[in-house]
Amino acid sequence: MERLAASAPDQKFWEAGGNCNLAFAAARLGLRCSTLGHVGEEIYGKFLLDVLQAEGINVVGMLENSDATACRQAYETLLCWVLVDPFQRHGFCSRADFSEDPAFSWIRKLPADIRTAIHHSKILFCNGYAFGEFFPDVIEFLHGTLDEQRALEHALRLSDVLLLTSDEAESLTDIRNPIHAGQELLKKGTRTMRVVIKMGSKGSILITENAVSCAPSFNVLIVLINGLHL
Repeated sequence: MERLAASAPDQKFWEAGGNCNLAFAAARLGLRCSTLGHVGEEIYGKFLLDVLQAEGINVVGMLENSDATACRQAYETLLCWVLVDPFQRHGFCSRADFSEDPAFSWIRKLPADIRTAIHHSKILFCNGYAFGEFFPDVIEFLHGTLDEQRALEHALRLSDVLLLTSDEAESLTDIRNPIHAGQELLKKGTRTMRVVIKMGSKGSILITENAVSCAPSFNVLIVLINGLHL
């Protein structure tokens, strides 16, 4: 992956994907949107900043409390390579997959600007990656007051719709069966009307109070795909 990054593939294969997709959608709906995170000063970081700026999205960085002894690689933009085989099956790969430490292990405390942005937000989106790429001390509600520990549970209860992978549903309920896990989340929710469990290539499961339905995956015509072709 280091050799691939050093060779800088054609920019037609570059994509500001992942959480950026949600930020793009929010900005295009007219919401004032900021992203909280870290990008490096190399060509990939500049590319990402340029794309976000073009969409009118502000970037709040995480470098304020960095560890000066950390290696240079830790501060680089975290790249995710999309690997595609001849059957168009794809997988994702980054340097974080080959390290026991979190990708952002040098972040020991959330900077003041990050805290302020979170405090003043009306909507806050965070996917599961964030909980795997920081040390637990940074994820404050895991070690904070009782109210902070209940923050995720409170957010889930007040959500109208929950969209989860089968792994995420299991981690939240300790129930391996995705239907039973979805029903448990539905039962705990005060406003939750639907739970959708994504099952990868098998499709998805929609769970409501009165019914369970399955939607199989479907074939699509691929017009543009990013990443490395094998």
